[in-house]
Amino acid sequence: YPADALSKLATQLVLKRVDAGTVLVVQGTEPREFVLLMRGQCEVRRSPEPSRYNKLDGVTTAIYELEDALHVGTLWRGDTFDPESVLSGKEHTYFVITKTMCDILQLSTVELTKFFDPPLMEKFKARAPTFVSGEELVK
Repeated sequence: YPADALSKLATQLVLKRVDAGTVLVVQGTEPREFVLLMRGQCEVRRSPEPSRYNKLDGVTTAIYELEDALHVGTLWRGDTFDPESVLSGKEHTYFVITKTMCDILQLSTVELTKFFDPPLMEKFKARAPTFVSGEELVK
């Protein structure tokens, strides 16, 4: 991509400082942004099944409770949050909670999809599970 396109993308990034104990990703919800952990540590938790279901306008939605979720991993500097869901547009598959104060970079999914042409976006979607760690991006 040309430097001007990358510069434009960079202007869309939002740096945020987040307190410890903040829920950043809720399992079962639609992704709204791509997130890169710049500093700090986050816990990843996953609920094996929904605690209940809501039905609204004929659409049934699974509701997951953080209290039912089990620890499945830890995110560190350079990691992204649920890239599979961000790239595919499917619901988040786990919770992400800050364990320490964290600095994160956010890019809305709308801006992310505007940046990539459709064939390249399809390649990212196909390879999404391999993009979990981004340590090399922040060195």
